[in-house]
Amino acid sequence: MVNVLHAEEYQGPDFNEMIKTTVRLLDKYNTRFDNSCRISVDAANPSFISTLKQAVNEDPDYTKQIQYYKYNYPSIYDLQFLQHNMFVIPVPFSKEHKAMLAHCKELMEYQNDYKSINPKVQQQQTHSIVTYCIREMRWIVR
Repeated sequence: MVNVLHAEEYQGPDFNEMIKTTVRLLDKYNTRFDNSCRISVDAANPSFISTLKQAVNEDPDYTKQIQYYKYNYPSIYDLQFLQHNMFVIPVPFSKEHKAMLAHCKELMEYQNDYKSINPKVQQQQTHSIVTYCIREMRWIVR
């Protein structure tokens, strides 16, 4: 299930303010590891990942954790494996962006039972974000 609870575009976002905003939203919507929620963060932002992990009481030295998983579970280590073992997940958007956007497109267009958009979030804004992402993938959305 995908729940769009907050959609906002930030111009020149401040690092610390984004950490505070993320933690505030996690608290507001009671988003925790134990209730099957996950946070995907672009792996190109290691300092943000470490700081966010620390803010949610997860080990900020996630690279050692990943090395451990790769070494001890090489046959099953992948992104799905991380989803079972981490709350804040470093995702290499540069490699996974096509799959992520394809999945988003599928959920938004074909699997209405798997998405929920908070009525307080402007649907036009959310639609614009999805449309922008899809357009970036060279998909035509009508």
